[in-house]
Formats: sequence, structure tokens, C-alpha cells
Amino acid sequence: MGTAIQNVRCNAEKLNSRRGAALQELQAGTASRELSRYLLCVVDLRNATDEDLDADWTASKVERLARIIYVGDKVEKTCLLVEEAKYNSVGIRNDSALRYEVPVSVWETGATISQWIASLNKSHLSGFPSTFEKPRDCVVCI
Repeated sequence: MGTAIQNVRCNAEKLNSRRGAALQELQAGTASRELSRYLLCVVDLRNATDEDLDADWTASKVERLARIIYVGDKVEKTCLLVEEAKYNSVGIRNDSALRYEVPVSVWETGATISQWIASLNKSHLSGFPSTFEKPRDCVVCI
């Protein structure tokens, strides 16, 4: 779960329930500290049948179902509140078991993989040969 694009972190999450995508504590913390670098890629499997899930998956099939969104700014406040709650006189414990839910209403507004790649600026592509600057030549592995 990473990407060939430098200076970007990507977390891929498959969603097969009506609830939102869940981030673990480490993922949410990283997203909140690296606001402009952390991406969440959700592959929406809510309407997939068992037959769909068992079939071979192609890049185009995944691309139709995937949405990419920067989530750091959306999870930052929650992370700060949890961090503060750890040290209250009546604090929380077992905070590492928390899951940070990114609701459907948030991630479904994200970009498709093609839209995200097309939006990249040259700073994300630093270090790649000039022939790699065309969005159709970029490969994002999630």
C-alpha cells in the first residue's frame, strides 16, 4: 500500500458496509501531522455481490469504484481531542484500539484516480524523468 509518487502517503481502504472507512490510530495520527501528503483511497464495495468479489479484478474496475481524498485536515481535530483526553483527570485508555471513521459523505466526494493524477503538479513528480510527467504515464499502486 503505497504509491510511486514521491512525498505522498496513501492508505487504501475497501468499504463493504454502510459505515464509513476506518482509520487506525497510527493512520489518523499520520494523516493529521502530514495534512498535504496523506491520501485515503476508498474502494467502494457496498454494492458488490459475492460473484463480483470472487471475479478477477482489473485496474479499470477498481478505478470506477475508487475515490481519493486528503483526510488530514478532516481528522486533525479528532486526533487532538483524543490526545487531550488521554491526559484528563478522567482520561481514556486503550486509545490505540480506536478507529477513526471517515463517513461516506466525506470520502464519496473524493476524486477518481484519474482525476487525482491529472491534478498533480510537478512538485509531486520531482525525481521522475520528464516522460513521466504525463498523467497517463503515472502508475499509482494501492
